[in-house]
Amino acid sequence: MRWLVRFAFLALLALGLGGKLSTPPSSTVPEPTTSLSAVLGPRLIAPVTVHPGAQTVILSAPIGTCSAPLLAAPVEPTFTTAAIVEQVRRPGDHAFYAYLDWVSDHPDRWGLLKRRVQEKAAEALGVSPYDGDSHMLFISEPPGCSVARDAPWRRYWLLHRSGPPGP
Repeated sequence: MRWLVRFAFLALLALGLGGKLSTPPSSTVPEPTTSLSAVLGPRLIAPVTVHPGAQTVILSAPIGTCSAPLLAAPVEPTFTTAAIVEQVRRPGDHAFYAYLDWVSDHPDRWGLLKRRVQEKAAEALGVSPYDGDSHMLFISEPPGCSVARDAPWRRYWLLHRSGPPGP
């Protein structure tokens, strides 16, 4: 009898977690200009602007210490989509990929997959600080600019969960 209760409990737990892991990700995307402004903060010398692109919007953020604006594009968290968006990358720019608190300067498929699995598990357990966003940022930084590597990118996704800051 005891094994039957344990089995029923494990089956219920597996079904619950399986259901949460298989639910489609949220289709909402944080308001990109507000979210990017929150990440870059006082480094910005002018407001972030939005330019329509072929696959996604391209955000242009003028940074005081950079010779050209930092470019960012929200894309699906696959490197197939990111390769398409990489066409906006200017010659000589350094590319970064950001997803929640994960940042890489090369298309690290396994690193991204690991982070996505960790996030899905945290969401299923209800301990994720994020709101199920299913996109990453492709970031193009001009030569001599060193903002993207150390920027607090998780703010981009946390802002979406908590909403824009009040007045």
